[in-house]
Amino acid sequence: MQSEKPKIHDLYDSVSAIYKTFLECFIKRDVILNVPLKQINYKDPSNFLPLEEIYLGAKVLTSTSSLTDDMKNTFRKRCLQFFIEAATPLAAHFPNLISENDLQKLDNEWRLLGNTKLNVDPDVSIEEFWNTVENMRYGDDSPMFPVLTKFVFDILIFPHSSANVERTFSDVNLLKTNRRNKLSTSSIVGNLHAKTYLRRRNATCNSVTFSQHLLALNNKSMYKKNDTDLTDSASD
Repeated sequence: MQSEKPKIHDLYDSVSAIYKTFLECFIKRDVILNVPLKQINYKDPSNFLPLEEIYLGAKVLTSTSSLTDDMKNTFRKRCLQFFIEAATPLAAHFPNLISENDLQKLDNEWRLLGNTKLNVDPDVSIEEFWNTVENMRYGDDSPMFPVLTKFVFDILIFPHSSANVERTFSDVNLLKTNRRNKLSTSSIVGNLHAKTYLRRRNATCNSVTFSQHLLALNNKSMYKKNDTDLTDSASD
């Protein structure tokens, strides 16, 4: 949870275990054991357990003991529909990210990706991997995976950690101390950008090499006063 980069892909094993446990509530055991998890048809009635064997939990069995057989069957059928709906593929739960009309395109591109040779380092980051996939083209230069990569990138921007925010607060506290309490917001922002610039290049103030563009910005114009140069107390 303290990572600065998305780690949602690392949850696959845990999510798969939870999903398999969930399917065991209404899918036959031999189907779960013999069919790859992603190929299990959770909507196929032939894969369902008999209604009376669907797992609903110990408390439910106690609470429904006084119902008639017809009422129990009706209740179990509704629970089965709930299970089926809850097992719907991830993409269907994000209509704002992928439209229903594009679901088949998404599935087609996902299946194509599994049969496409990728020249990618096994240790590459998830962002670099999907950037490579996004840049793949057909012979006519049209993108091979436009729908899939857009969906993945939209998923990856979900907030996954507060680590970056907490570190920024910590950096600000180190900059704006009791003795430097009149530092302007623009000065603090500039310091934070400089620190990030060095960190991304694994450099220090003594070893970094600045581009000519950055050096050209170091001129008398940088000293011109404007509203953002005022201290917080002065601006108030």
